[in-house]
Amino acid sequence: IGNGTPFDHPISVSASYNNGPFSGAINYERNGLETKFWNLGASFKVTPDIKLMGSYATQKITRNITAPYATLPAGADVKTDAYLLGGQFTVGSGVILAGYGHSDTKAVGTSTKTRQFSVGYEHNLTKRTFLYADFSNGRVSPPVGASVTTHMFDVGVHHNF
Repeated sequence: IGNGTPFDHPISVSASYNNGPFSGAINYERNGLETKFWNLGASFKVTPDIKLMGSYATQKITRNITAPYATLPAGADVKTDAYLLGGQFTVGSGVILAGYGHSDTKAVGTSTKTRQFSVGYEHNLTKRTFLYADFSNGRVSPPVGASVTTHMFDVGVHHNF
């Protein structure tokens, strides 16, 4: 693995809790490629038809090896903080989905911010099959240069075997 030594003892731990309308989880990982990651997420079913959810995550990469951030000086860290807020709303035989996410990646005194808003619809055909359509609008603001806006759209069929 390049010029450095990865973590000697990778670990991954998670815990989850489900009780009635509330669900929550927390996770921590330190992998063999010098990345530490943890996240916390929760959802709450306000009514049988409305579910709200959110999560927060942070990731830190310590640059002691060559890849994947070969352009950063040795010892430089890359840290990303991100959160997501969303909801799903049951209407008839389908579900309307909406979400907003934000991340901030910091490396060597710079910061790149990403914001994304998404909406979608899932229409149930059977218990195991649904049609879906999603639209997403994202904006990346790098430390240097102009911001980049993306628009994504997808449609498809999902089947659980």
